[in-house]
This record gives sequence, structure tokens and C-alpha cells, in this order.
Amino acid sequence: MLTPVARMLIRWLKPTDGGRKQLPPGPIYAATAYFSGDPLESMFSVVLRWTDSYVSNHADEMTLDLSLPPSDLVPELAHRLVPEAQLFITEGARTVAEGKVLSVRSEHWLPPFAN
Repeated sequence: MLTPVARMLIRWLKPTDGGRKQLPPGPIYAATAYFSGDPLESMFSVVLRWTDSYVSNHADEMTLDLSLPPSDLVPELAHRLVPEAQLFITEGARTVAEGKVLSVRSEHWLPPFAN
């Protein structure tokens, strides 16, 4: 199954802003997300994969690949996962990061821990 994979610029929120005390260690991080302007209740599952390139000298800002696990929502979400789209990464109801889509490509879905 082909699924969209978005290269994202992610900025992790500081703990004082409700973010995590420590960044996820990677290289894979499963979470939920929602698009800017949507209610929190519209969250969907995402898998973030660390890439080799960081685009900032700030430890809280990096590029990651975001993929959508197979679900009935993938076709609807794929239409919205376009360059410049803004998303919020959440752990439960808590927003821990904000991100912007830089580019999107299609790949065959692999489970997060597949080699």
C-alpha cells in the first residue's frame, strides 16, 4: 500500500509551553497529530522517523519524516498533507511539537520497526 510520507520541519515545545521534558530519542516515534485549524478531536496516528539532516542549530528544531499508518483516514489526510501545511504533534491531549510540511512523497508502508 502506498502512503504519503511528509518531510517535516518540527519544532518541539519547551516544557514550560506544555512540551516534553526530553525529546524522544528516535529514530522512530509514534504519536498523534492534527492539522492547524482543526479541533483536537480530529487527531490521527502518525509515525515520525528521524532523518540524518538537521536544518537548525537549535536542538528543539529538526527535520523528520512523518508517515501515516494504514487506516480508512489515509485518503482524506493525504489530500491535506501538502507543502506548507501546519500540524501539531500530540501525546494524548497535550501538544508537544508543531510542524510544517516541507515536501511529500509516496512510499510503500512498512511497519515502524521493520528492518
